[in-house]
Amino acid sequence: MKPLIFEIESLDALFAVIADIEASHKCKIKAVSFDIDGTLMNVTTVCMVLAESAVEVLGEKGCALRRETGQKGAYDRAREMVGRVRFGRWEDQVKIFQPALAEGKIMTREEGESIVERYGENFHRAVITNRFKDSLFPEARDVLAELRSKGTILLIHSGRYTNLSKPQLASVGFYTEEEGGFLFNICGGDLGNKDAQIKHNLAVAGIINQSQLIVVGDTQDDLDAAIHNGAHPVRIKHRLQ
Repeated sequence: MKPLIFEIESLDALFAVIADIEASHKCKIKAVSFDIDGTLMNVTTVCMVLAESAVEVLGEKGCALRRETGQKGAYDRAREMVGRVRFGRWEDQVKIFQPALAEGKIMTREEGESIVERYGENFHRAVITNRFKDSLFPEARDVLAELRSKGTILLIHSGRYTNLSKPQLASVGFYTEEEGGFLFNICGGDLGNKDAQIKHNLAVAGIINQSQLIVVGDTQDDLDAAIHNGAHPVRIKHRLQ
């Protein structure tokens, strides 16, 4: 049987999905695992940080983007590719920025890896300088707080490494329970792909019956990770701002 994928316009609709699942499956949803970008937070700042990193690196290497493209064009390319590539892989930097390079220029692996490294540095700087402060979707805080008040275990999975995901979330006031917040666990790409992350979240949360977990995200990776682990996939409509 083909897995049922729920689709929602915003996180507010998650409560109706939970009620539907619990009624139709005669089970209690114990935990929800959320993606970050495009799910809890908009992608504007992330895309701008990547675009800035690409412009800096390519300029330093004498391989600047076409004059008519510039930083805005780099940002538009990054935003266009959200959900289709992983910003932390050098191969995907080629997919994002190759079309914006000067005619006849082929991006090298070294250039792609340099962009990824600079992106990590600039991402940390963006956290420290509070550039993510307006990135949280308006309903996210209240939805997660209400879920936690009902006893739901709140988990995070992300394509971004944990050492970047945690400070990004902390910058908008989201902390783990150990830190006084309401998130049970945060895991990122250093623990593997999203399939592996959902498996990890199931284990740390002590969820034996996978059907008691909902996975919320905006990309096919999120949905596939839910399906492969026997959880309920929920796709949130991607909101570019």
